[in-house]
Amino acid sequence: MSIHIGYNSDKKEIFVESEFSKERKINQSEIDLLNKIATDIGISDFEIVNNTEDYTTLKYKEYDLVRLKYTDKAKWISLFLTKDDKSSNIDNPLFEVQKNKKQLFWKSNITQDVDIYYPFIKHRYDEIQ
Repeated sequence: MSIHIGYNSDKKEIFVESEFSKERKINQSEIDLLNKIATDIGISDFEIVNNTEDYTTLKYKEYDLVRLKYTDKAKWISLFLTKDDKSSNIDNPLFEVQKNKKQLFWKSNITQDVDIYYPFIKHRYDEIQ
């Protein structure tokens, strides 16, 4: 992380700028897709945040449920799986790009409609409720 400290001579004030204070580019495709996912599954009181330029996040009760990258160059989804979903999907080709199966989030390249991921998202949502 980098922090820049400077002086604005017009306003006669010191400023501090970090990567957290910078405006992030908003990917409307990611926001629209996460809204669709939340609506289709019936998630209420969700939040969509953009903490990084690498992906957009669907949050529920301070938990990241879904991390999504959806651009012309990359289309992937990363899901916070339940313990049961992890154990029953260890060899699922859907998650073949996820090398470390001990991580909380499992990544998958999006090659078809995202509704294939709905059961996993719903299981985690129900577990948090």
